[in-house]
Amino acid sequence: ERGLVTNNYHSAYDRYKLFDMLELYYEQKEDFYNLHRILMKNFETCPSLDLYKRLEKFSQKISNWEIIEPRLNSILETKENTTFLIDVLLYREEYERAIKIVKMRECMEYTKVKVADAVKNMNPEVSVSIYQDIINEQLSNTGRKYYQIARGYLKKLKNILLEIMQEPEQWEKY
Repeated sequence: ERGLVTNNYHSAYDRYKLFDMLELYYEQKEDFYNLHRILMKNFETCPSLDLYKRLEKFSQKISNWEIIEPRLNSILETKENTTFLIDVLLYREEYERAIKIVKMRECMEYTKVKVADAVKNMNPEVSVSIYQDIINEQLSNTGRKYYQIARGYLKKLKNILLEIMQEPEQWEKY
């Protein structure tokens, strides 16, 4: 297991295939300690919401979630993992923290959209602000492609302003 993880002769696909096989093996044997080790190693290599949920599930079975969760958070806090951090925050319903991160860090557009969509009913003003930022980014580019993308986000913005906030006058400004 260790040799394959650090061995440059194997592709990333082979590593993940091995992790999956080991995970299944340890789960069938109900060896939660080693299952947890494999999931942690996999999460350190390539974090994801799915892995986070699996780690949460098995960590609770071996009663060490209080120890593991801070480790997962520290892995997610790096700038390279912003998308996964947002996924986990939305899963944990930590919306304010997700909003703060999207506003303060460079994020992929689809990550911003996830947050805007997640908070549109409970905090439509923030959702409007995020969509306005995305629309302005798209319009700052030249080309039909970018205007079409902006139009799609304008439709979402329109829906929030008219259906959720019921503020047609604000929509008219656009």
